[in-house]
Amino acid sequence: MIAKSRPILLMQPFGGAQTGHSYSWVRDIPPSLAQRIADTFKEKYRVIQVKREDQPSLGGVDYLTSNFRVLSLATIFSDKRIFIDSFMQHAAAALNLPSTVFWIGNSPVVFGYDVHQNITAEFETGSTRNSLFDPYEISGGDFVQLLTSPHDLFNSEAVIDFLLKQEKEEESKLKNSFGEVIETPSGPIVPFIPENNFEEGPVSSSMEKKENVVPVAKIEKKKK
Repeated sequence: MIAKSRPILLMQPFGGAQTGHSYSWVRDIPPSLAQRIADTFKEKYRVIQVKREDQPSLGGVDYLTSNFRVLSLATIFSDKRIFIDSFMQHAAAALNLPSTVFWIGNSPVVFGYDVHQNITAEFETGSTRNSLFDPYEISGGDFVQLLTSPHDLFNSEAVIDFLLKQEKEEESKLKNSFGEVIETPSGPIVPFIPENNFEEGPVSSSMEKKENVVPVAKIEKKKK
């Protein structure tokens, strides 16, 4: 048992089963926004991106590609969590660990949890003529279904402001295994996670950043 040198932000900006598409506009956080979130918090947090090997890599972070058991353990050890509607948000809910979850094509009313904060996108729908069972093709490969630019699915300024406000409210508040709030100057005491369990990320990102201009990004708790 050792004290962590700094807290961990666990991110899963891209997810789902392997479909031949490394990015899905229906499910994933736009890469430019995901990178901006990582850049905003990487000075305070050790940012760890949960990803498949074929998915986009954020710049300046560590990567974790492993089985469900290891990913669940990483969730327990994390201090802050930003996910999409994929495995990690379900694991966090099962462990009663509040997280921030981004939603686009799916709905938090259907697939979300009361324990999480939900950020939903607003966008203009294109043609859904190729949809069979769901309104949108979850792999995100059919871009005729989306008239809005993927970069503009969320108001990035509103999202960052919300996350920073959330950070301020939760600062120095940690819960022990009994659910009691404790305050510590240097973070929680947790089992050691060897550094060599993670792949070192690149110093800078190869993805171009873009400022989003959509006027609305809904931030809400799931309605009971």
